[in-house]
Amino acid sequence: MNQQIVDMADFQDLKSQFGLLHKKLEHQRIVTDELLQSSMKAKMNSVNRWYKQRMLLSGVAAPVVAVVFIAHNCDMGVASWGFGLLVLLVALLELILTLSEYRTLDIVHLATKSMTEATERVCRHRKMVARNQFILSVPLVVVVVWTVLYASRFTLNLPIFVLTSALIVVSLMWGFKLLKRRCRQVDEVLHQIEQLRQ
Repeated sequence: MNQQIVDMADFQDLKSQFGLLHKKLEHQRIVTDELLQSSMKAKMNSVNRWYKQRMLLSGVAAPVVAVVFIAHNCDMGVASWGFGLLVLLVALLELILTLSEYRTLDIVHLATKSMTEATERVCRHRKMVARNQFILSVPLVVVVVWTVLYASRFTLNLPIFVLTSALIVVSLMWGFKLLKRRCRQVDEVLHQIEQLRQ
């Protein structure tokens, strides 16, 4: 009988310890979920801000620069008008493609979608980014070549040619690095949504 009382006391002690452990684990899960949500929201805001900056750059800044360039270099004739119009067209194309990527992803509402729809949107976004980069590559190459030629005044001025080419290559590499980072953030957001739903 005495052994049963001791076993019952041990059982009650184990039960209370299990209850405390369960409460701590539940609190840990809540804290982890809150950290995941705040991290996910920060990444979503970063991607959203990046898309808005890109649309502002291609919709406002590039056209203003092109118009100022045309006005400032009207003495070059067709070369400056053609270059300015090409920059305007590339900026318009960039704006349209960026807007389509932004709408396809719908990053602001991605967390409220079902897991299947969120995954589908991220996959479509990834394919669209690759397609848009391919579409933009041809006009960007033309703009780069024209910029280098224009900077050297259509002559073989080696220092200007090398400097302009180097600046353009560095800026293109930086742009692709930023794009890759944003795509990685979108994938991380999707993974965090999946973790929160489990």
